Amino acid sequence: MKKSGIALLGIGYYATEQLAPAFRETQHCYLAAVITGERSKGDHFIREYGLSPQQIYTYDQFDQLKNDPSIELVYSTPASSACRIYHQSPGSRQTCDL
Repeated sequence: MKKSGIALLGIGYYATEQLAPAFRETQHCYLAAVITGERSKGDHFIREYGLSPQQIYTYDQFDQLKNDPSIELVYSTPASSACRIYHQSPGSRQTCDL
């Protein structure tokens, strides 16, 4: 079975300390990318999870995710204020619970 690539939108405590480590244990998915407000915050994921710099996206690059064939799903984990920005963006397919 092919593993599904997951991108984490927002890399705060929950994404960094709970979700990302869990991807090491999964059989059906893997960490394909992260999306963050500051590219430098992605350095942890390069070191710890072997992501390449090209797999670290900023919020401004959100629309580029559709061009990355390794990403099949975006798991949204940002603070509520950031979530509202993407929820209200025209043409955004991102949904979230506020």
